[in-house]
Amino acid sequence: MASPRLSIAFVAYNQERFVEAALLAALNQEGPGYEVVIGEDASTDGTRARIEAVLARGVRPHVEVVRLYHDRNLGLLGNLNAVFERCRGDVIVCMAGDDISYPDRLVKIAAAYAADEALMLVTTEVRNVDEQGRPFPDQPRPARDRVFGHGLMTKGVFAGAPVAGAAASYRKELVTFFGPMPPDAGGDDVCYFFRALLLGQARFLPEPLMDYRQHAANLFNYAIGGMSEDEFRKRDLRHLAAHAAFPVQWKRDLECARRGGRIGPFRHWLLSGRIGQHGRRALLTKHAMETRPWAECLPLAAALCWRHGDFIKAIKLLWLRGSPAARKRYWARAWARRAAA
Repeated sequence: MASPRLSIAFVAYNQERFVEAALLAALNQEGPGYEVVIGEDASTDGTRARIEAVLARGVRPHVEVVRLYHDRNLGLLGNLNAVFERCRGDVIVCMAGDDISYPDRLVKIAAAYAADEALMLVTTEVRNVDEQGRPFPDQPRPARDRVFGHGLMTKGVFAGAPVAGAAASYRKELVTFFGPMPPDAGGDDVCYFFRALLLGQARFLPEPLMDYRQHAANLFNYAIGGMSEDEFRKRDLRHLAAHAAFPVQWKRDLECARRGGRIGPFRHWLLSGRIGQHGRRALLTKHAMETRPWAECLPLAAALCWRHGDFIKAIKLLWLRGSPAARKRYWARAWARRAAA
Protein backbone atom coordinates (compact mmCIF):
# COMPACT_ATOMS: atom_id res chain seq x y z
CA MET A 1 0.00 0.00 0.00
CA ALA A 2 1.28 3.50 -0.86
CA SER A 3 2.37 5.83 1.89
CA PRO A 4 -0.56 8.02 2.97
CA ARG A 5 -0.68 11.78 2.61
CA LEU A 6 -0.15 13.36 6.01
CA SER A 7 -1.68 16.33 7.76
CA ILE A 8 -0.56 17.63 11.15
CA ALA A 9 -3.40 18.93 13.31
CA PHE A 10 -1.53 21.47 15.42
CA VAL A 11 -3.73 22.96 18.15
CA ALA A 12 -2.70 25.69 20.56
CA TYR A 13 -4.30 27.77 23.28
CA ASN A 14 -2.51 29.94 25.86
CA GLN A 15 0.78 28.10 25.37
CA GLU A 16 3.05 31.08 24.83
CA ARG A 17 5.92 29.52 26.78
CA PHE A 18 5.97 26.28 24.81
CA VAL A 19 4.46 26.85 21.38
CA GLU A 20 7.62 27.96 19.57
CA ALA A 21 9.48 24.70 20.22
CA ALA A 22 6.35 22.64 19.54
CA LEU A 23 5.68 24.33 16.19
CA LEU A 24 9.32 24.08 15.09
CA ALA A 25 9.14 20.34 15.75
CA ALA A 26 6.00 20.12 13.58
CA LEU A 27 7.57 22.11 10.75
CA ASN A 28 10.82 20.12 10.69
CA GLN A 29 9.59 16.54 10.38
CA GLU A 30 11.50 14.12 8.17
CA GLY A 31 10.09 12.63 5.00
CA PRO A 32 8.11 13.88 1.98
CA GLY A 33 5.70 16.78 1.82
CA TYR A 34 2.94 17.28 4.36
CA GLU A 35 0.65 20.01 5.61
CA VAL A 36 0.42 21.66 9.02
CA VAL A 37 -3.01 23.04 9.92
CA ILE A 38 -2.61 25.40 12.87
CA GLY A 39 -5.69 25.84 15.04
CA GLU A 40 -5.07 28.82 17.33
CA ASP A 41 -8.03 29.05 19.68
CA ALA A 42 -8.22 32.79 20.47
CA SER A 43 -5.50 32.73 23.12
CA THR A 44 -5.40 35.53 25.67
CA ASP A 45 -1.60 35.48 25.90
CA GLY A 46 1.06 35.81 23.20
CA THR A 47 0.58 32.38 21.63
CA ARG A 48 -0.56 33.66 18.24
CA ALA A 49 2.27 36.18 18.04
CA ARG A 50 4.80 33.44 18.82
CA ILE A 51 3.34 31.29 16.06
CA GLU A 52 3.62 34.14 13.57
CA ALA A 53 7.20 34.81 14.64
CA VAL A 54 8.13 31.19 13.89
CA LEU A 55 6.39 31.23 10.51
CA ALA A 56 8.06 34.52 9.60
CA ARG A 57 11.44 32.77 9.63
CA GLY A 58 10.33 30.71 6.65
CA VAL A 59 8.98 27.24 6.01
CA ARG A 60 10.56 24.51 3.89
CA PRO A 61 9.07 24.27 0.36
CA HIS A 62 7.51 20.82 0.84
CA VAL A 63 5.62 21.87 3.98
CA GLU A 64 2.29 23.62 3.48
CA VAL A 65 1.01 25.73 6.38
CA VAL A 66 -2.65 26.55 6.87
CA ARG A 67 -3.58 29.14 9.48
CA LEU A 68 -6.90 28.56 11.21
CA TYR A 69 -7.10 31.40 13.71
CA HIS A 70 -10.37 31.63 15.62
CA ASP A 71 -11.95 34.93 16.61
CA ARG A 72 -13.52 33.34 19.69
CA ASN A 73 -12.53 30.42 21.85
CA LEU A 74 -14.07 27.17 20.63
CA GLY A 75 -12.66 24.90 23.32
CA LEU A 76 -10.48 21.90 22.60
CA LEU A 77 -13.15 19.84 20.86
CA GLY A 78 -14.35 22.75 18.76
CA ASN A 79 -10.80 23.62 17.76
CA LEU A 80 -10.02 20.02 16.83
CA ASN A 81 -13.25 19.71 14.84
CA ALA A 82 -12.33 22.75 12.79
CA VAL A 83 -8.74 21.60 12.24
CA PHE A 84 -9.68 18.00 11.41
CA GLU A 85 -12.24 19.21 8.87
CA ARG A 86 -9.63 21.41 7.18
CA CYS A 87 -6.97 18.68 6.96
CA ARG A 88 -6.66 17.24 3.45
CA GLY A 89 -4.35 14.31 4.17
CA ASP A 90 -5.33 10.65 4.38
CA VAL A 91 -3.95 10.57 7.94
CA ILE A 92 -4.19 13.25 10.61
CA VAL A 93 -1.37 13.39 13.17
CA CYS A 94 -2.20 15.25 16.37
CA MET A 95 0.27 17.71 17.85
CA ALA A 96 -0.31 20.11 20.73
CA GLY A 97 1.27 23.48 21.37
CA ASP A 98 3.14 22.29 24.44
CA ASP A 99 4.54 18.91 23.30
CA ILE A 100 7.61 18.13 21.19
CA SER A 101 7.38 15.56 18.40
CA TYR A 102 10.64 13.89 17.43
CA PRO A 103 11.82 14.43 13.81
CA ASP A 104 10.99 10.88 12.69
CA ARG A 105 7.49 10.74 14.19
CA LEU A 106 5.68 11.34 10.90
CA VAL A 107 7.67 8.87 8.81
CA LYS A 108 7.25 6.06 11.34
CA ILE A 109 3.53 6.65 11.66
CA ALA A 110 3.17 6.77 7.86
CA ALA A 111 5.06 3.47 7.54
CA ALA A 112 2.66 1.80 9.99
CA TYR A 113 -0.39 2.89 7.99
CA ALA A 114 1.22 1.89 4.69
CA ALA A 115 1.88 -1.61 6.05
CA ASP A 116 -1.73 -2.27 7.13
CA GLU A 117 -4.75 -0.71 5.45
CA ALA A 118 -7.01 -1.98 8.28
CA LEU A 119 -5.44 0.49 10.70
CA MET A 120 -7.63 3.44 11.56
CA LEU A 121 -5.44 4.72 14.39
CA VAL A 122 -1.76 4.65 15.28
CA THR A 123 -0.51 5.85 18.64
CA THR A 124 2.95 5.68 20.17
CA GLU A 125 4.81 5.68 23.42
CA VAL A 126 5.79 9.07 24.85
CA ARG A 127 8.48 10.42 27.15
CA ASN A 128 7.01 12.38 30.05
CA VAL A 129 8.80 15.66 30.73
CA ASP A 130 8.27 18.59 33.09
CA GLU A 131 7.71 22.25 32.27
CA GLN A 132 11.41 22.75 31.51
CA GLY A 133 11.54 19.68 29.26
CA ARG A 134 13.39 17.53 31.80
CA PRO A 135 12.43 13.84 31.72
CA PHE A 136 10.76 12.45 34.81
CA PRO A 137 12.77 9.67 36.48
CA ASP A 138 9.85 7.23 36.26
CA GLN A 139 8.88 6.70 32.64
CA PRO A 140 6.23 4.34 31.20
CA ARG A 141 7.18 0.68 31.40
CA PRO A 142 8.55 -0.84 28.19
CA ALA A 143 5.72 -2.18 26.05
CA ARG A 144 5.52 -4.14 22.82
CA ASP A 145 4.21 -3.35 19.37
CA ARG A 146 0.54 -4.39 19.39
CA VAL A 147 -2.53 -4.21 17.20
CA PHE A 148 -5.91 -3.88 18.92
CA GLY A 149 -9.39 -4.65 17.66
CA HIS A 150 -12.84 -5.48 18.97
CA GLY A 151 -13.30 -9.23 19.14
CA LEU A 152 -15.42 -11.76 20.93
CA MET A 153 -12.78 -12.35 23.62
CA THR A 154 -11.40 -8.83 23.97
CA LYS A 155 -12.47 -6.83 26.99
CA GLY A 156 -13.60 -3.25 27.33
CA VAL A 157 -14.63 -0.48 25.00
CA PHE A 158 -11.04 0.14 23.86
CA ALA A 159 -10.05 -3.54 23.52
CA GLY A 160 -7.04 -2.90 25.75
CA ALA A 161 -5.58 -0.11 23.61
CA PRO A 162 -3.74 2.64 25.52
CA VAL A 163 -5.78 5.82 25.12
CA ALA A 164 -3.71 8.99 24.75
CA GLY A 165 -4.87 11.69 22.37
CA ALA A 166 -1.62 13.66 22.47
CA ALA A 167 0.25 10.83 20.75
CA ALA A 168 -2.53 9.74 18.41
CA SER A 169 -3.05 9.81 14.66
CA TYR A 170 -6.22 8.94 12.76
CA ARG A 171 -7.35 8.22 9.26
CA LYS A 172 -9.33 11.13 7.85
CA GLU A 173 -12.07 8.60 7.05
CA LEU A 174 -13.08 8.70 10.73
CA VAL A 175 -13.83 12.42 10.41
CA THR A 176 -15.83 12.11 7.21
CA PHE A 177 -17.79 9.03 8.37
CA PHE A 178 -18.74 10.10 11.91
CA GLY A 179 -18.67 13.89 11.57
CA PRO A 180 -17.60 16.44 14.19
CA MET A 181 -17.48 15.69 17.90
CA PRO A 182 -20.43 17.21 19.78
CA PRO A 183 -19.71 19.38 22.84
CA ASP A 184 -20.63 16.55 25.22
CA ALA A 185 -18.30 14.00 23.60
CA GLY A 186 -16.14 14.13 26.74
CA GLY A 187 -12.72 14.03 25.13
CA ASP A 188 -11.18 13.76 21.69
CA ASP A 189 -9.21 10.60 22.47
CA VAL A 190 -12.04 8.59 24.06
CA CYS A 191 -14.22 9.56 21.11
CA TYR A 192 -11.79 8.84 18.27
CA PHE A 193 -10.23 5.72 19.77
CA PHE A 194 -13.68 4.13 19.92
CA ARG A 195 -14.49 5.35 16.42
CA ALA A 196 -11.27 3.83 15.10
CA LEU A 197 -12.04 0.45 16.65
CA LEU A 198 -15.55 0.51 15.21
CA LEU A 199 -14.23 0.86 11.65
CA GLY A 200 -10.95 -1.05 11.93
CA GLN A 201 -7.96 -1.58 14.17
CA ALA A 202 -5.53 0.46 16.27
CA ARG A 203 -1.78 -0.01 16.57
CA PHE A 204 0.53 0.98 19.39
CA LEU A 205 4.19 1.68 18.53
CA PRO A 206 6.35 1.16 21.65
CA GLU A 207 9.08 3.62 20.69
CA PRO A 208 8.73 7.09 22.29
CA LEU A 209 8.23 9.56 19.45
CA MET A 210 7.40 12.70 21.41
CA ASP A 211 7.98 14.54 24.67
CA TYR A 212 4.69 14.83 26.54
CA ARG A 213 4.94 17.92 28.69
CA GLN A 214 3.34 17.79 32.15
CA HIS A 215 2.42 21.13 33.69
CA ALA A 216 -0.31 22.78 35.74
CA ALA A 217 -2.12 24.15 32.69
CA ASN A 218 -2.69 20.70 31.12
CA LEU A 219 -6.38 20.12 30.51
CA PHE A 220 -6.38 16.47 31.49
CA ASN A 221 -3.02 15.51 32.91
CA TYR A 222 -0.18 17.02 34.86
CA ALA A 223 2.56 15.99 37.23
CA ILE A 224 1.39 14.84 40.60
CA GLY A 225 4.02 17.03 42.23
CA GLY A 226 1.88 20.02 41.32
CA MET A 227 -1.17 18.73 43.20
CA SER A 228 -2.14 18.42 46.81
CA GLU A 229 -3.76 15.15 47.82
CA ASP A 230 -7.12 16.90 48.15
CA GLU A 231 -6.81 18.32 44.62
CA PHE A 232 -5.87 14.88 43.34
CA ARG A 233 -8.97 13.30 44.90
CA LYS A 234 -11.26 15.92 43.40
CA ARG A 235 -9.63 15.42 40.02
CA ASP A 236 -10.01 11.66 40.27
CA LEU A 237 -13.73 11.99 41.06
CA ARG A 238 -14.17 14.28 38.06
CA HIS A 239 -12.38 11.67 35.99
CA LEU A 240 -14.82 8.98 37.15
CA ALA A 241 -17.77 11.27 36.40
CA ALA A 242 -16.42 11.81 32.87
CA HIS A 243 -16.11 8.05 32.32
CA ALA A 244 -19.68 7.59 33.49
CA ALA A 245 -20.78 10.11 30.83
CA PHE A 246 -18.67 8.82 27.89
CA PRO A 247 -21.25 6.13 26.90
CA VAL A 248 -23.59 8.85 25.59
CA GLN A 249 -21.24 9.60 22.69
CA TRP A 250 -20.15 6.01 22.21
CA LYS A 251 -23.77 4.97 21.71
CA ARG A 252 -24.20 7.66 19.05
CA ASP A 253 -21.13 6.44 17.18
CA LEU A 254 -22.19 2.82 17.56
CA GLU A 255 -25.55 3.63 15.94
CA CYS A 256 -23.80 5.57 13.19
CA ALA A 257 -21.60 2.56 12.41
CA ARG A 258 -24.65 0.26 12.39
CA ARG A 259 -26.64 2.52 10.07
CA GLY A 260 -23.63 2.84 7.79
CA GLY A 261 -23.31 -0.92 7.50
CA ARG A 262 -19.90 -1.11 9.19
CA ILE A 263 -20.98 -3.40 12.02
CA GLY A 264 -23.53 -6.21 12.19
CA PRO A 265 -26.25 -7.01 14.76
CA PHE A 266 -24.09 -9.30 16.93
CA ARG A 267 -21.23 -6.83 17.21
CA HIS A 268 -23.71 -4.06 17.92
CA TRP A 269 -25.16 -6.11 20.78
CA LEU A 270 -21.70 -7.01 22.11
CA LEU A 271 -20.43 -3.42 22.14
CA SER A 272 -23.67 -2.07 23.60
CA GLY A 273 -23.06 -4.31 26.58
CA ARG A 274 -19.44 -3.18 26.97
CA ILE A 275 -20.47 0.47 26.79
CA GLY A 276 -23.10 0.04 29.48
CA GLN A 277 -20.72 -1.91 31.69
CA HIS A 278 -18.04 0.80 31.42
CA GLY A 279 -20.43 3.58 32.40
CA ARG A 280 -21.98 1.69 35.31
CA ARG A 281 -18.59 0.66 36.69
CA ALA A 282 -17.37 4.25 36.63
CA LEU A 283 -20.54 5.64 38.21
CA LEU A 284 -20.66 3.02 40.95
CA THR A 285 -16.98 3.62 41.76
CA LYS A 286 -17.66 7.34 42.05
CA HIS A 287 -20.71 6.72 44.25
CA ALA A 288 -18.69 4.37 46.45
CA MET A 289 -15.85 6.85 46.94
CA GLU A 290 -18.33 9.63 47.74
CA THR A 291 -20.25 7.28 50.08
CA ARG A 292 -23.49 8.07 48.29
CA PRO A 293 -26.69 6.52 49.70
CA TRP A 294 -27.09 2.77 49.31
CA ALA A 295 -30.31 3.45 47.41
CA GLU A 296 -28.16 4.92 44.61
CA CYS A 297 -25.44 2.25 44.74
CA LEU A 298 -27.47 -0.96 44.90
CA PRO A 299 -29.37 -0.52 41.58
CA LEU A 300 -26.07 0.04 39.76
CA ALA A 301 -24.57 -3.05 41.37
CA ALA A 302 -27.64 -5.06 40.42
CA ALA A 303 -27.37 -3.89 36.81
CA LEU A 304 -23.69 -4.87 36.69
CA CYS A 305 -24.61 -8.34 37.94
CA TRP A 306 -27.69 -9.12 35.92
CA ARG A 307 -27.10 -7.16 32.71
CA HIS A 308 -23.35 -7.70 32.37
CA GLY A 309 -22.54 -10.73 34.54
CA ASP A 310 -20.04 -8.53 36.38
CA PHE A 311 -20.63 -10.09 39.82
CA ILE A 312 -17.09 -9.85 41.20
CA LYS A 313 -16.68 -6.18 40.28
CA ALA A 314 -20.10 -5.32 41.74
CA ILE A 315 -19.23 -6.99 45.04
CA LYS A 316 -15.84 -5.26 45.20
CA LEU A 317 -17.43 -1.85 44.61
CA LEU A 318 -20.12 -2.43 47.23
CA TRP A 319 -17.36 -3.39 49.65
CA LEU A 320 -15.57 -0.17 48.69
CA ARG A 321 -18.73 1.78 49.54
CA GLY A 322 -19.07 0.14 52.94
CA SER A 323 -15.44 0.02 54.08
CA PRO A 324 -13.47 3.16 55.07
CA ALA A 325 -10.28 1.06 55.02
CA ALA A 326 -10.98 -0.05 51.45
CA ARG A 327 -11.51 3.55 50.35
CA LYS A 328 -8.26 4.57 52.03
CA ARG A 329 -6.43 1.82 50.10
CA TYR A 330 -8.12 2.95 46.88
CA TRP A 331 -6.76 6.48 47.27
CA ALA A 332 -3.32 5.20 48.19
CA ARG A 333 -3.14 3.00 45.09
CA ALA A 334 -4.52 5.75 42.85
CA TRP A 335 -1.95 8.21 44.19
CA ALA A 336 0.86 5.73 43.61
CA ARG A 337 -0.27 4.99 40.04
CA ARG A 338 -0.51 8.67 39.21
CA ALA A 339 2.91 9.41 40.66
CA ALA A 340 4.42 6.77 38.39
CA ALA A 341 2.46 7.80 35.27
